[in-house]
Amino acid sequence: MVTFFSLQMAAELTCPVQQVFGLHDPKQWCARYAGGEMKRSLCWVVICVALFSGPGVEARQPWLILRESGIEIYCREPDLRHAEEVMPAVLESARRIMEQTGKSLPDTVRIVIAHTPEEFDRLTGGSIPGWGAGAARPVQNLIIVKSPRFSKSRKRQEVILAHELSHILLSHISGKRVIKRWFDEGLAQYLSGEKAGGSIVSIARAAVTGSFIHLDDIEYVLTFQQVRATLAYAESRAAIDYIIREYGPGAVRGILDHVSRQDGLENALMAELGVDEAGFERLLFLDLKKRYRWAIVLDTRILVSLVMVVLFIGAYINVLRKKREYNEDDEIETGYEDTPWD
Repeated sequence: MVTFFSLQMAAELTCPVQQVFGLHDPKQWCARYAGGEMKRSLCWVVICVALFSGPGVEARQPWLILRESGIEIYCREPDLRHAEEVMPAVLESARRIMEQTGKSLPDTVRIVIAHTPEEFDRLTGGSIPGWGAGAARPVQNLIIVKSPRFSKSRKRQEVILAHELSHILLSHISGKRVIKRWFDEGLAQYLSGEKAGGSIVSIARAAVTGSFIHLDDIEYVLTFQQVRATLAYAESRAAIDYIIREYGPGAVRGILDHVSRQDGLENALMAELGVDEAGFERLLFLDLKKRYRWAIVLDTRILVSLVMVVLFIGAYINVLRKKREYNEDDEIETGYEDTPWD
């Protein structure tokens, strides 16, 4: 089925991007599925090329759209096969996330696969750091991800999209209110099934050096360098894991219920956990220090340092041993012996 979009509808995606989505505000970025018969339509979108800055290749290629059960994927022709392959995974992620949380996604979620790095920066207003593989604009039910043809992320795009869908869901149930970043990012990692990976080392290093990031400061994660951002995401995921471990999976659903009633996260924490955010942070950091201090041995930098120290000590001992052997051999060859004074 081929249809044409009106100029106004096409402009929602392309013109002018900063005005439509307010993309220069990093706080507005976070880096309803309906059952029934599966239907897919492939549509050509009329785009006003003049709305793009620069005569890049993408400006000469029309947008293609895949639609299925409330999910719309916008892509350029080179990414069409990937979009077709990823659609079933997106639908499954949407179903699973709604089942886990007991909440619904908006009726329509738009996903844009940026064709080039320049297009990604243009669509996100340059608000996403280089280490970001994707971003959600929850107030517009919009997700923008890098094409796997140029993305350097080691995460599968299915996981990235599930992560961003979680941001959309949380914003939707909160009435588009801003939720604390640490809870938002932690929940997104938990619901997307992301693995801890290098996060354990980041937390262990912070536990040993006392350099945890305050939960409130995670609000500015999009301004962090990659190492600090890794720790921020690790703490966020650890916070959700701590809630589930100490209070049970129902505690997360309870918090989401409060959020959906627009009670605010602070009130939700008090109602479900019996502590305010500052108290929760203290409990979390104490737990992380106890649980992850040992994991510092997994830090390759520490391991390399230890190996270098051991090698240095071994080499020093070997030099002393050879020196002693040399002195003993020298004594034997000179035949020196004590002679009493006359």
